[in-house]
Amino acid sequence: MCIYLGEAEGLTYKKQEHIFPAGLGGVRTLPRGYVSDQANEAFSRLEGELMHASPIALDRYFSGPGDRRGKDSQSYVTVGRCDDGQLALSYLSMGVPRLILQALIHSQLRAELSFPDDGADAALTAEGLMDRLRGFTPGSRFVFLPCPDMEPGDMIVGAHDGKFFVSCRGERPDASSVHTAIGRLLGGFEPVETKRESRRITQRHTLVENGDIARAYAKTAMNALARLRGAKYAKRREFDAIRRWIAAGEGGENFNFLPSISDGREPLLPAIPDGAHFCAFAQVDGAIQALVCFYGKYVRRFTLGKAEGAADFRNPNAYICDWKNKCEYTLGEYIERLVEDMRAARGRE
Repeated sequence: MCIYLGEAEGLTYKKQEHIFPAGLGGVRTLPRGYVSDQANEAFSRLEGELMHASPIALDRYFSGPGDRRGKDSQSYVTVGRCDDGQLALSYLSMGVPRLILQALIHSQLRAELSFPDDGADAALTAEGLMDRLRGFTPGSRFVFLPCPDMEPGDMIVGAHDGKFFVSCRGERPDASSVHTAIGRLLGGFEPVETKRESRRITQRHTLVENGDIARAYAKTAMNALARLRGAKYAKRREFDAIRRWIAAGEGGENFNFLPSISDGREPLLPAIPDGAHFCAFAQVDGAIQALVCFYGKYVRRFTLGKAEGAADFRNPNAYICDWKNKCEYTLGEYIERLVEDMRAARGRE
């Protein structure tokens, strides 16, 4: 039985849910059978919003962690402006703006190629871009990035991370129009300029707080609760209201509140590693309260539901993700580590 979707028909349990999102450095997963594949897949979109559209995205882009393939954290590709004034498709990685492989196709039958400054031979890189663009068909999918600042008739076409990106002025073009523009480029355009990456690119990133992002926080809290108390406890009917909101967005008026941003670690748990993520639980007035904190400063609080007994959380408990050191532990396990470190330090004196 899924802790989010209950006993809905057709649920499968081949994958395992990370307690903290893997894209934020989460290491451990819940046991198989806690969260269904269907819930896990639905939550991918919520986590994407959390990591790329909310204010914590800036901490992730500047500090990390990287992805599971070992690559540095990257923002969404957006339209930026280089220091020479030219528009270009770029992303942010560890605080540094990066161009993607791209061609600015002008309406005057000329083109400008731009690509990352990675030390590769310019001619080979340009040919690599052309090879990727040859794979664009009239039925290809692409990410559209509208840009009102672009000249009428111009189009930027880029390739990055297995996706195509297209930017132009006005409404989204159809794939056939993009294919035609690429065909003109491949059929005889003479690139007037081949440019390596500019180190100064002005980018525009829109950051928001919305219900989906709040649900991603709450999902992390429920995952941590299941890790601390087990699936049976997390499935209790007292948590049905917040469970429905996390899974389907129902009843958000009771849970979707704006986050607070702390200037330091939460006073509740001052010993937590600097910049770590954590979920803390306490029993207040007969209800289970959860506090979810990312990067040690982005905080949301939730009332999960009534406590089962008078001492469910008599003492506060927490689950901690020390993503910088790729460790996760309960508050008790972390305190034990601190005590061991203190004893070891005294032994060296």
